[in-house]
Amino acid sequence: MTTLFAEVDSKQFSNVAGQIFVAVLMLAGIIKCWQLFRRPTTNSKCALSLGLMLTSLLVLVLLPHSPGKPSPFTPVSFLIGMISFLVAGAAGVLAVLGLVECAKDKDRYLQGRSQAFLTLFLGLCLSIPVVTGAWRAANANRLTLPSQPTPG
Repeated sequence: MTTLFAEVDSKQFSNVAGQIFVAVLMLAGIIKCWQLFRRPTTNSKCALSLGLMLTSLLVLVLLPHSPGKPSPFTPVSFLIGMISFLVAGAAGVLAVLGLVECAKDKDRYLQGRSQAFLTLFLGLCLSIPVVTGAWRAANANRLTLPSQPTPG
């Protein structure tokens, strides 16, 4: 009779434990955003933007990934990842719209600005690896072979 973690080494276990820890923290943040969302002095767009960004990141953390090993979930994971990136982009737009509302009516909205700024920061942190990866992939295809004539 085998147990669930019988064939798991310490590196795999620490990866899973780290993912669970980050997922619990993000879930706590989502719950806090929902509580802020319902307050009358909070800009709902700002709070909702952070909730959407954290949900998007939570989905990315929980996606099954195994580098180097083909998985039957690869197309589904790719589709879910792309949808998650789109939701993160929408959260960034919502944060900017919420900040514009906060700037127009400073007396009404006492909370929400920090959530919008955190959303924009997380979006920037999420987009930097994506942009650098796309840049490297685009430049990798431009390599010329030594036997090719140079243009011009």
